[in-house]
Amino acid sequence: MQSLVGKLSSDAARYGKDADGIYADAKAKEAETAREERRALRLDIGEGFLELGLVMSSLYFLSKRRFFPIIGGVAAVIGAALGIAGSLV
Repeated sequence: MQSLVGKLSSDAARYGKDADGIYADAKAKEAETAREERRALRLDIGEGFLELGLVMSSLYFLSKRRFFPIIGGVAAVIGAALGIAGSLV
């Protein structure tokens, strides 16, 4: 009976150490996931601005209004900057 209690006590201590290791690993993976989500958001928003720039610039050919390519260029620069920022993080 005493040996069984000793074995269960040592198993409980070992499982406690294993749980601490698993918890630390899970926290590290959670931080990595949050970082990748922020990166993906920057890349998605950058892509949206690049597409907006393309659409605004192509509206110039339909309307011949000068402000469409200007707005499109600004949107494309913002999209490129966000894409670069997302790639560097």
